[in-house]
Amino acid sequence: FHAAELQQPPSTACCSHAEVVREVGLLVYDEIHYLRDAERGVVWEESIILAPKGCRMAFLSATIPNTSEFASWVAATHTSPVHVVYTEYRPTPLQHYLFPAGAEGLFMVVDEKGVFRDDNFQAAVAALQDAAAVATSKVAKGKDGKAAAKQGPGSDIFKLVLLVMSRGYDPFIVFSFSKRECEGLALSLAGLDLTSEDEKQLVEGVFRNAIDVLSEEDQRLPQIGALLPMLKRGIGVHHSGLLPILKELVELLFQEGLLKVLFATETFSTGLNMPAKTVAFTRARKWDGGAFRWLRSGEYIQMSGRAGRRGLDDRGIVVLMFDTQMEPPIARDMIKGAADPLVSAFQLRYSQLLQLARTEGTTAEMLLQASFRQWQIRNCLPYLKARAADLAAQRDAVQIQQEEQVTSFLELLESRLRLSEALRAALADPAAALRFLQPGRLVQVDVAPPNPGRLLPSLGQYKQSAAATAVEGGANRSNGSSSATAPAAAVVNGSSSHSGAVDAPDTTDADADRRASNNAAGPLGAGPQVVQQASTSVWAVLVNFEKAGKHKPANAAGGKSSVTVAGDASDNNPGFSGSGRGGTG
Repeated sequence: FHAAELQQPPSTACCSHAEVVREVGLLVYDEIHYLRDAERGVVWEESIILAPKGCRMAFLSATIPNTSEFASWVAATHTSPVHVVYTEYRPTPLQHYLFPAGAEGLFMVVDEKGVFRDDNFQAAVAALQDAAAVATSKVAKGKDGKAAAKQGPGSDIFKLVLLVMSRGYDPFIVFSFSKRECEGLALSLAGLDLTSEDEKQLVEGVFRNAIDVLSEEDQRLPQIGALLPMLKRGIGVHHSGLLPILKELVELLFQEGLLKVLFATETFSTGLNMPAKTVAFTRARKWDGGAFRWLRSGEYIQMSGRAGRRGLDDRGIVVLMFDTQMEPPIARDMIKGAADPLVSAFQLRYSQLLQLARTEGTTAEMLLQASFRQWQIRNCLPYLKARAADLAAQRDAVQIQQEEQVTSFLELLESRLRLSEALRAALADPAAALRFLQPGRLVQVDVAPPNPGRLLPSLGQYKQSAAATAVEGGANRSNGSSSATAPAAAVVNGSSSHSGAVDAPDTTDADADRRASNNAAGPLGAGPQVVQQASTSVWAVLVNFEKAGKHKPANAAGGKSSVTVAGDASDNNPGFSGSGRGGTG
């Protein structure tokens, strides 16, 4: 059942999907943490909101620390109880290693019990620095040692593959975030043969049978001709640039154990049940659609989970290759950090608005109010009110010396700003300016004229008061045991019609560090993070409280800013669009 099909409004979907929904016993959303994806997450969220109310759903993920918050939203949306089923037990434990560029050997930094070994981490950093110093000295002496280490038998990936194969840690998946780099790394192992003669014959037979369905012209494509010699040596490539039939062929050979080393992109870690004994990361930087960034700890957890085969391996091996471009704190946070909280990426698109316009009983406002993003902001309102009260108290406590003189100066300054704005408007009036714009005159264009408006204050970090702490403590007590989550969770909602509830077993036997990472989102869930994204200016919060206070915002000089924020939890219309006027903030 494709998620996009559930986006059809009830009036158009009920007839076409009624029979299907009655026969489906469970709608399963695998890898539900993709709800945070900026491009694809909105489809997941819309399908959950617009799904028939009688459907039973299961949500699977291993990287959601704020599971109870998500379960509460599903329970409220479908007026059905939601049960959070989680476990902290991994059948095949993982060992995490660092492989410094240019160095020799592996350094275990996290053992199978999840204990971080700081001494080995510092030794790996020292080995990286020593290797970098040796490479620099060789270059200074005229020996191009750096170039020799990039490809061929002297490369780091070549040494790592030999090390993994010699210790029997295959099959081996090497994750890279570039299709070109995947193919380049596979070609750098041209002198390495990892299969026997019988395995070569099997690979060639499967390959010939697979491409027989293609036309003779397609069989002569360079991509197909270059892949067979690589596969016969036990080395494969898997990325979105391959033909679909070639990707299926690579997956089949990997499942059968005929491929010993596979170079793949991130897509191989989601939706495919193909674990390996060892997983490695060549370069932990990826393109997220806007810029290159380091791999987040949640993404690292998701991809490293491919290591270790249940019932076959006593442990899984994860290797992170890092060089001088990666700072030690980044590597530490990536390996030791917790999963990122689930934050909604909901947004209204033109296609969705057009679809809603053709539907009776479904509006954009209703969809906004039912979104997970609105739920997170609404739950964050008590925290924001306490924060606003704390900021107001800090403002009232400010002592101003010579307050009368300062007030008088401020009035003069504001009068000067108003007069400057009036003067500029008069000079820019076409009736006054056009007679000076004659051919032959020299005009000086002010590209960035000074803005007379006042800067808006920042709502950045602040010292939390006792009031805000009390609010968070009350929220924590109200949540009870449901605030504790786990790295692997399944959220299931029943079809009962009574009020939503979130049930979660106690976690008294869980590890302290794991509990701390699970509660990283805090008792308020990921609401503060959503508000921080919306609060690029002070008006995102000011309009919020002006709605709750039932009075209109005051106008000030400057440009317009419009945001969509949550209203009072007791309001009949908790979601609204507000606009205010501000300066350059």
